[in-house]
Amino acid sequence: MRQGLVIAQREWAAQFRTPIGWCLMAAFGAMSAYLFFQMFEPGRPVAQMFSYTTTRLMQLMIFLVPAVTMRLMSEEYRGGTIESLLTAPVRDSEVIIGKWLGAFAALGLMIALAYLALAPLVLGFANQPTGPGQVLSGLIGLLLLGAVFTAIGLFASTLTQNQIIAWLLGVVLIALPTFVADYLYNAPWMSNQIRGVIGYIDLTQTVSRFGRGWFEPAALIYCVSLTALFLFLSKAGLGGWRQG
Repeated sequence: MRQGLVIAQREWAAQFRTPIGWCLMAAFGAMSAYLFFQMFEPGRPVAQMFSYTTTRLMQLMIFLVPAVTMRLMSEEYRGGTIESLLTAPVRDSEVIIGKWLGAFAALGLMIALAYLALAPLVLGFANQPTGPGQVLSGLIGLLLLGAVFTAIGLFASTLTQNQIIAWLLGVVLIALPTFVADYLYNAPWMSNQIRGVIGYIDLTQTVSRFGRGWFEPAALIYCVSLTALFLFLSKAGLGGWRQG
């Protein structure tokens, strides 16, 4: 695991070594503010404001996270540095955990800065003021989704050496439990029984509930399980590249 932490530190530094990382952070903050002020109206219930804020940040993350993760393995493949990485005394699991952890730490910083910058506006201008619990619940929800999205993006990056393709794959895979699931959840022709099942799968509904301050252990388990699944698939993808 020590080697995994070394890789994580390297990835964390790599995210901000070039202007791309800083541009992504600035773009995420600017778009978050723009979407927030699109519906900002003093006097709205605080639960509604936080639910809207977390949902809009999640929608931005669908496109942001693959931009952060697309280079994680694709760059190693294309640059030929994967050979030295795989011949080093490090296990595939350590490579995957290190890559994921470094990217997630950078993403977590972006999420926290954007969310905590908007939270005072919600608390200051919304009706029915709330305590820090609702703020913390929304932040935890976004970070859990960030962990899931980072694992999915990493998996996409293990499948190709082309970073654009890795980004597109990441967006498509993340869209399945978000945009697609939410469309099915709200479809008028969907039966109530199936809608109830989709409600547990739909990450849009999950983050909306976190934004309202509803901290659900089932949602925590679901996000952790999804993260673990795609980390396992990422390890399998790296193993396939090694054998190929």
